[in-house]
Amino acid sequence: MKQLPDLSSLRMKTPLAAHRFLGLGCSAVKLSKARGVLFAAVMAAVPLSAVTVNLPDLSVPNDATVKSTLSLPAGADFFRVSGDWSASLGNPESRDLELTVVGPGEVSGFLPVFANAEANTSPVIGLQGEFPLTSTGAAGDYRFTFENKAGGSEIAFQNGVVELLTLKEDFTDNGSIGPGSTTFERPDESGAPSGRTTRYATYQFTPSFSGPYVITSQQVGFDGFIALYDGDQTTAPFSGFITANDDSAAGESFSRLEVNLVAGQTYTLVSTSFSTVASGSFTNRIRNFAALEIDTSKATTYEDYADQRGFTGGPQADDTGNGLSNLIEYAINLNAERPFEAPIDVQIEGGIPVIRFYRDAELTDITYIIEASSDLSVWAEIYNSSTDLQPNADGAHQEIEDNAAGAGGRFYRLRVKFNGPSKATTYEDYAAQRGFTGGPQADDTGNSLSNLLEYALGRDADSPFEAPLEVRIEDGTPVVRFYRDPELSDITYIIEASSDLSDWSEIYNSAIDLQANADGAFQEIEDNAAGADGRFYRLLVVLDTSGKATTYEDYADQRGFSGGPDADDTGNGLSNLLEYALGRDADSPFEAPLEVRIEDGTPVVRFYRDPELSDITYIIEASSDLSGWSEIYNSAINLQANADGAFQEIEDNAAGANNRFYRLLVVLDAD
Repeated sequence: MKQLPDLSSLRMKTPLAAHRFLGLGCSAVKLSKARGVLFAAVMAAVPLSAVTVNLPDLSVPNDATVKSTLSLPAGADFFRVSGDWSASLGNPESRDLELTVVGPGEVSGFLPVFANAEANTSPVIGLQGEFPLTSTGAAGDYRFTFENKAGGSEIAFQNGVVELLTLKEDFTDNGSIGPGSTTFERPDESGAPSGRTTRYATYQFTPSFSGPYVITSQQVGFDGFIALYDGDQTTAPFSGFITANDDSAAGESFSRLEVNLVAGQTYTLVSTSFSTVASGSFTNRIRNFAALEIDTSKATTYEDYADQRGFTGGPQADDTGNGLSNLIEYAINLNAERPFEAPIDVQIEGGIPVIRFYRDAELTDITYIIEASSDLSVWAEIYNSSTDLQPNADGAHQEIEDNAAGAGGRFYRLRVKFNGPSKATTYEDYAAQRGFTGGPQADDTGNSLSNLLEYALGRDADSPFEAPLEVRIEDGTPVVRFYRDPELSDITYIIEASSDLSDWSEIYNSAIDLQANADGAFQEIEDNAAGADGRFYRLLVVLDTSGKATTYEDYADQRGFSGGPDADDTGNGLSNLLEYALGRDADSPFEAPLEVRIEDGTPVVRFYRDPELSDITYIIEASSDLSGWSEIYNSAINLQANADGAFQEIEDNAAGANNRFYRLLVVLDAD
């Protein structure tokens, strides 16, 4: 049997998200790792600020490039770069320093950011350039490449700063101007009359935040000009004027403003041109940024640590790509504020090896183990933090003596054992870990997601809601990005598309298309069949329950029973038939199949009933003397829904004031 929930249809859009993660990039000698084993080695970490990272001072010869690599944390939507530069004598009209950025965060574009100084030798503050990311920036090494286009000058760059930003608000306006457009007398950049009558288009918006906004306009086919007004003042173009820009450092087809706006105030952005007869299209963006915030509070569980670092892989994955598993980083408290130290140090004192190693006594879900070997082949445990609770040497380190060490060489290694719950890769295990009592379609957590969808989307009680589908347009083709966990063995992810929310067609099925995920937890597919009209997408999750027996015959075969339905092959006091009917297995603790409570004087009988079993009938009988019994419920007749997916509740309205007894009968359909 397959169960098929349907998420609400999602129209194509790109959600704006500001994630706050802690990341770290490292360089130097990598540590060896295998099965959570860590050998002593040396590695240096690059310290990071929570908001900005400094670029090194550099000198860029004429017609040359200079590269600098920085390790950056995760979570930024944009980088903004600024700095001071000066140029030697040369062509004063063509000195500019351009910058590109590449790295694991999929940097999608760049602007020339330091251009056209008027003085030959005086340092000037470069124009701030924004480097957008097509997805939330990943932690790791980013390469900053400076190119000198100064036409004979050598450029010195100093006090460079990379500011990491999250996107708080984003307005996008696409439009065009042409022969049919309205005209007005355009102001110049100061707000004074320009003497030019130009075509224009307007866009009104109301910001949600007070503070600095960046307004950009990319024009196609004409030399653009943008002006910002308080309210709608195009009929009186010199009243309510705030600011304007013709050409930015990026060229005559790119305009840019930085301006402080007030939340709740309506503004009008006017898109026009420098020329009186210009025509073409434009794309405007109005954005508000905030400095990236990093949670540096200490995590004392692996789950919290992984959330802080923004890990998508499990404990044995290496999300930062530094040669250490996520679990090892957690165990040795590797973070942006603490430089890396070799986790093991060995000294000889009085002829006895003393092993000093990092051990954080506050971590609640790991065990530290020290093993010793004389040949790097056979290892023996000489310390286990779960049994040896002596105080740390200095609060963060443990020292132990190896009294068994002989005169020969002795090797030591640190192992870290994760005591947290293993990742559930079947719905049954996931439901057991979460303590769900309802079935896959129930909503045990009350968060409006079925238990099955929580499992399929990797959610837990602390997970904020995120749209499971994101859609962006690349070269005119919709690209659908969705969560898909390839480790889950009993579900299928299906993407369907529709142009009218009525007829849906399958464009992806994980049971057929096994291409690698985009980043370990997400899948991206292109919808090449999409036309010019609107296109809707939905995610379906199918639970494969073929492993569950829904007939007694299959159940008996799975369990290897040799006796009949009335036999007790497991010797636990329940017949084989009752084990089947009550959903028991070899590991199930015994639970009473019936519970009775009194509500407003009326007995309410609660009992296990699996509606998926196709060949049995559940019957409840009542008696006042344990002799005469009468039927008060029969599942073949009363098909009301279970109380929570696996249990049925009924009221015994016929009960009187005397004692009342109840029993459950299970009838097997022999056909």
